[in-house]
Amino acid sequence: MEERLLTEIQKDLPLVGRPFLYLARKLGREEDEVIDLLIKLRNHGIIRHFGPIFDAESLGYDSALVAFELKGDLSGPAEVVKSYPGVSHCYERKDKLNLWFTIAVPPDSSLGLQGVVSDLARKTGALRWGIFRKLRTFKLRVRLDFSSPSEKDDPSVHKKTERLTISDEVRKAVLLAQQSLPLCRKPFAELAQRDGMSEKGILRILRELKIKGALRRFSAVLNHRRIGFISNALVVWQIPEERIEEAGRILSAYRGVSHCYQRTFEGNFEWHYNLFSMIHGRSEEEVLSFTEKLADELEPLDHRILFSGREFVKRRVRFFTEDYYEWERREH
Repeated sequence: MEERLLTEIQKDLPLVGRPFLYLARKLGREEDEVIDLLIKLRNHGIIRHFGPIFDAESLGYDSALVAFELKGDLSGPAEVVKSYPGVSHCYERKDKLNLWFTIAVPPDSSLGLQGVVSDLARKTGALRWGIFRKLRTFKLRVRLDFSSPSEKDDPSVHKKTERLTISDEVRKAVLLAQQSLPLCRKPFAELAQRDGMSEKGILRILRELKIKGALRRFSAVLNHRRIGFISNALVVWQIPEERIEEAGRILSAYRGVSHCYQRTFEGNFEWHYNLFSMIHGRSEEEVLSFTEKLADELEPLDHRILFSGREFVKRRVRFFTEDYYEWERREH
């Protein structure tokens, strides 16, 4: 059952009072049996977190992927970067641009995204830096349940989202939902009680955010290395503008591709890649072989493979906390 459960929890958990009962019925098991196994997987470090993936822009945040070129050991600079609360992922990549991270900055930040990145670049001694903003999402679906990365995936549909007006009630629900989901029979009821909300109230708000596209899905984040996927790479492609949509659809059709975005670029060096993809495999050889297969299919003007090295931080950004403003006050 463990393998089937890991597959299911990477999908979208239903926003109902007893979501693990739903999973149990789907797997032909008892609810408590599923909960006990989830607790075991969490305790063994296979499940990192169980919670929502929110769209930062819908909640008013400015977000981007950022790359630095640094000399020497990256441990110190990575500590500086991950001290900013809006950094969700920070990785070493095997390239001259060797420290990559994703960042989200609140709308009322005194520095703004470019200011925060400039500040981090200065403090880390970055020789070069680049900001890659999302222009279009083709795929955002981390589901590591394939035997070969070239297996076909279900179509991925992404709504074009708009910035929402955030009420105090919605803010409270988002703050609560960002805590890791309790592994019990009525997890949303337990979450709601922590701040005086009702189960019905938090579920209603989360469903509304889902309809509007601000909540992408409610799912588990797995430690991919613990389940055999020890290699992944950021593969960037130079695609003519008139072929971007076709290329995005081709990449998104494969299970081995978890993320696919069209991105813009601003920075202090030359860059001509406009389509970004994350590719996973059980070895570097598998990732390389699959990438070359994709290159034959896409026929890009150019592409570049940046294998992941050390993982410095992987967490979900917590929106609407005071941490952002405390960081700005402390650092400035």
